[in-house]
Amino acid sequence: MGDYLAVKKQQAAPVQQDSGTSAVTEFWANATQFEKMAIGGIVVCLIGLFLPWVTVNAGAWGTVNASGMNDSGAVLGVIIGAAGIVLLATKNKDGAWAVAAGGVLGLLMGIKNYLDINNISGFGVSAGFGLYIYIVGAAVLCYGAYMILKDKKLI
Repeated sequence: MGDYLAVKKQQAAPVQQDSGTSAVTEFWANATQFEKMAIGGIVVCLIGLFLPWVTVNAGAWGTVNASGMNDSGAVLGVIIGAAGIVLLATKNKDGAWAVAAGGVLGLLMGIKNYLDINNISGFGVSAGFGLYIYIVGAAVLCYGAYMILKDKKLI
């Protein structure tokens, strides 16, 4: 019986081991510096969405903060997240344009939120640091997307 099992083990096809690389790992290994810059901008934007965008000084009640997710943050998260997914999923010219469009739209919405907050700043309302972080991340995403388009000779 022992010999039978030994023979069966030798006859069994070898199991192929997964190399442990995922699509993201493969993308990162082959990404240009501008693609890495765009991904970095996306990550910074997504972090900024969860940090305070608005700070309200409520006098005796203290200070109240609201994150980017309390307003249009869900929409911004979808836009920026979609830009990241497109960048990871495709390396063609349409993907590059989609990333650029998502970055520009995200940046414009961040600036619009900043301007809206500053319009009511006289009432103890000010922009929180999360909004600034988001805008910087969106600007990095836009620059990375611009350089991707330029590198692919699409502009």
